Amino acid sequence: MIKINIICIGKIKEKYFTDAIAEYAKRLTAFCKFNIIELSEERIKSNIPNRSQIDEVIFYEGKRIMQKISPSDYVVAMCIEGKSMSSEELSKLIDNASVSGKSTVDFIIGGSYGLDESVKKRADVRLSMSRMTFPHQMARMILSEQIYRVYQHYERKEEYFSYDLKTEKFQKETASFLPSREDSYERLLEKDRQLRAAEAEAGVKAKK
Repeated sequence: MIKINIICIGKIKEKYFTDAIAEYAKRLTAFCKFNIIELSEERIKSNIPNRSQIDEVIFYEGKRIMQKISPSDYVVAMCIEGKSMSSEELSKLIDNASVSGKSTVDFIIGGSYGLDESVKKRADVRLSMSRMTFPHQMARMILSEQIYRVYQHYERKEEYFSYDLKTEKFQKETASFLPSREDSYERLLEKDRQLRAAEAEAGVKAKK
């Protein structure tokens, strides 16, 4: 089962954000090992920080983030200058990471002042949610929802590809083809491949 981490700076205090994130995290346990790793914010004593102080905050927060990233991880840095993706493209990104042998995908959300350049350079992909600016607390909730949406896409695809050509009924009527809480992401993809092969074989036999 693939492991997906959201590595982020700071704790969320707003209950409506924490409740929403907790709900997505609970649902995602059916599909992946989902973790949110919260790291402490670097404090600034001045109420009006200068550029040097801000750069120092970004630097030390970046060091904390880098310590949580393993050399073999697939890293996605969330930054405004990154590439915009649709939900379908995000689904392909996670799929490709898994197929290429990556067992862990790290999504990185920086603090109030952004991400250090060292984290961006380590990233395999730079991803932007929007050209608009969101609070990093909200970004965490939106990203959790989008990751859950990725697996909902595969759940729907599983139902679609379980169509039985002989009975002309959807195999979702038999529970064995529905994703259970024990089914991993890789298992769902393997079922998909098996069903495609079975449908292709049935089509060949029908022509004969």
